[in-house]
Amino acid sequence: MTDEQKKLMQDKGINVNDAIARFGGNVDLYLKYFRAFPDDDTYKKFKESFKVDKLWQSRNFLVTLVGIVGNLGFTQMYEDTRDLIKTVKNGNASDALSAIERLDTNYNEIVDFIRGSGI
Repeated sequence: MTDEQKKLMQDKGINVNDAIARFGGNVDLYLKYFRAFPDDDTYKKFKESFKVDKLWQSRNFLVTLVGIVGNLGFTQMYEDTRDLIKTVKNGNASDALSAIERLDTNYNEIVDFIRGSGI
C-alpha cells in the first residue's frame, strides 16, 4: 500500500493504521479483507431480516457487521452500526429507519470507494 493510497483511505474516514495493527501489521492480509468487503453479504442479510421484522436476527447480523467494519477501520460505519444495534435491541423498528438510512449511505460510499479506488 502506498502512502497515497493510505491517504485516500484516511480521507474517506478509514482508520488504516489501527486496522492494519489489528491484522498484526500484515498489510496484505488487511487489503485482502478490505477488497473483499463489497462481496460480504452480512449487510444484505441484515436488511432482508429487518424487512421481514425478525429483529432478533437483524441484531445478530448487525453484531457481525460491527465486528467486520470495526476491524477494517471503517470508523463512521462502525459508529452508525453500534447506534443501530442499540435501536434494534430496544425493539423499536420505526426509530431504526433513520439510522438505517445513515448506515445505507455510509455503506454505499465505502463499497463505491473500494470498487473505484483500485486499492
